Amino acid sequence: MSGIGHQATGVRRRAELDKEIFLKLGSIIACGIAIRTNLLTKNRCIMGNFKELHVWQLAKDLAVRIYKLTQTSSFSKDFGLRDQIQRSAVSIPSNIAEGDNLDTDKQSVRHFFIDRGSTAELRTQLIISLEIGYISTQEFEIFDEECDKISAMLTTLIRHRLK
Repeated sequence: MSGIGHQATGVRRRAELDKEIFLKLGSIIACGIAIRTNLLTKNRCIMGNFKELHVWQLAKDLAVRIYKLTQTSSFSKDFGLRDQIQRSAVSIPSNIAEGDNLDTDKQSVRHFFIDRGSTAELRTQLIISLEIGYISTQEFEIFDEECDKISAMLTTLIRHRLK
């Protein structure tokens, strides 16, 4: 029995060593990806950690502010525009998160392109909101600048993931 016990211990130890080597190699490979995306993340070494993406953080904050904006009396009876602007705003960080958690850069990039479209959709709805008097010029300029920044960051993220 002691021979079987030693074999089992040896198998477990080998599995532990294999896992340790895999994790170390995985970190090295993943950090190679991080070098390309360093401007967009905070010390991010692997895909799938969307909460560390600066663009996701900005997009999430924008969605929260859009929800708060649409709770004002201007949007209270315009269910169509209110719901549409909320959906556009929330889809941006949602697609960033989904795209970042996919298996390949090609799949991720597809979602990031969709995000750029959602950002343009949100900007259009903000322009309409401005023109019909739901938001002020100052509010519009702040939101439009944020959309522009997110769109530019998505473009950069796409370029880095395509390398």
